[in-house]
Formats: sequence, C-alpha cells, structure tokens
Amino acid sequence: MASIVYSNGRYLPRHQAQTSVFDRAHLFADGIYEVIWVANRALVDWQDHHTRLLSSLAAVSLSIPWSPAVLRTLIFEVIRKNNLNNGFVYLQINRKHSYTRDHRITTTEKGGRPALMISAHHAPPPQCQPLKVITLPDERWRHCDIKSTALIKAVLSKQQAQQQGAHEAWFFDKDTQAITEGASCNAWMVTHNGTLCTHPADNRILHGVARQTLLKLCQRHKLPVQEQAFTLDALRNAREVFLTSTTLFVSPVSHIDDVAVGNGKVGETTQRLFDAYLHHCYPSSSSPDSHA
Repeated sequence: MASIVYSNGRYLPRHQAQTSVFDRAHLFADGIYEVIWVANRALVDWQDHHTRLLSSLAAVSLSIPWSPAVLRTLIFEVIRKNNLNNGFVYLQINRKHSYTRDHRITTTEKGGRPALMISAHHAPPPQCQPLKVITLPDERWRHCDIKSTALIKAVLSKQQAQQQGAHEAWFFDKDTQAITEGASCNAWMVTHNGTLCTHPADNRILHGVARQTLLKLCQRHKLPVQEQAFTLDALRNAREVFLTSTTLFVSPVSHIDDVAVGNGKVGETTQRLFDAYLHHCYPSSSSPDSHA
C-alpha cells in the first residue's frame, strides 16, 4: 500500500504530494518541523512536542490556525491511513509561499495560511546497541533551539560521520572545547562518580523532548544529573557516553573519534536509562508490537 501523507488539506499518496517551487521552505528553509515517536499507535510525549513546536514557530514569527486537538486529529488520521503501529510521524509547517523570491516576509505571508505536511514512517523500537561518533567544530548558527528545517550543517556532518564509519557527529565549541550536541541528538556522559551531565537547554542546543523526558526519569530513579557543559577532554575520559533522540531513545556510544569509551560496551547506567525510557514509551501493559 502506498504511503499516504497529509498535504495542505488533502490526504494523498506520497508521490502525488507537491509543493510550489516558490515555497519559502524550498527557497529559504523557512519552515519548522517536529518528529514524534509512535508506540503502538500512541503519540509519545505529544504535549512536550506541541509545546516545542509552538515555541519554534513563535521564534520565527510564524502563527498557525490549527488547535492542538485539530493537529492531533490530522496526525492520527495519517497514522490510521498508513497502518502505523511503531515508528514516527514527521510534521512540517512552512510559511505561506509567494511568487517572488524575496527575503522579506510580506504582509500576505505573515497573515496567510501556512503550509502543513504530515507523513508516517514505519520503524521498529530502537535497540540498546553501541554507536560510534566523531567530533567536529560547531559552526552552526546560534539558535539551535529553533527546530528549523535549515539543516545543511547536520546533513554534511552526518555524511562525514558515515564516511568515517560512525553513526553520528557531535559538535564542540571551538573556543571553550565544550560539547554542545549531536547533528540530530543530545549528548550525555556519565562521570566516574556516577553523575550524568548534559548541556543546559539554551540557544546552543535543541531542547530535545527525549532529553527532557530522560531528565524526569533520572529524577524518578534518583540519579544525579548536572545540566552543564562538559569539555571534549572530559568526554573522552567519561565512564559512559550516550545520546538521546526521539528515534533512537537512549543509545550508548562505544567510540569517540575511534577511541573506545570504557570497555566499548553498554554501560550499566546507560542500560538502566534505556530500559526506563523504553518503559516510558511502552508501559508494561503494552509491550512493543513488532508488526509494522
């Protein structure tokens, strides 16, 4: 069955969905997006995702006419039409397009109805499997807290990581050597005294929903956490290192720039947090359904 997407008021087979060549997301990456995990047809952390969506939209002066209830209804209809049990939905909102290539936002574009696209993607729940990362200087703009579609640096960094046999690229500040985040994840480490560290939620990182959920889980499990920047040297000497994201949950990092973290295997704390996060997405009464 062909994948069905929601595109500006219509449910269409993926290959029939189209946007104008003058769409501002196409011309200027003038759009905002969200990725939400679907666990047994339920949206995980919907309220947190919606709150972040509104925050990003407000930051770029983009308002939307859809209420949370309407957006949920549209998303669940896409889930239903695609028979999506496990995986994720992608939601993108673009500013209304114009027919001239003008950087300025016109009055019509400010007040016009924005474009909305929702798609569904089948995927099994992630496994707690070690990943390799590389580190790169952080050369992105200074508003990573806005979930903008302008992701060319992430694209190129991911490609560089792949070429070096790694899964992900983590960025560090060239002046302070502080780790900020990954190309599509938040970065974490566990010190030798068992304290978890992750960069504070400021403009230098995306305020990951999985990150926020994990902070709550750490509090619930009485695990010490410090939201503070840590350096590249501290990272390389950490007891455990892992990443968080909507689609990878809690994933251990086995190697950084080809140097093993600890014994290169999944650490005790990371495994504990993965299990806790998995339970958050799939409560014991509702284990992951393997049917896509």
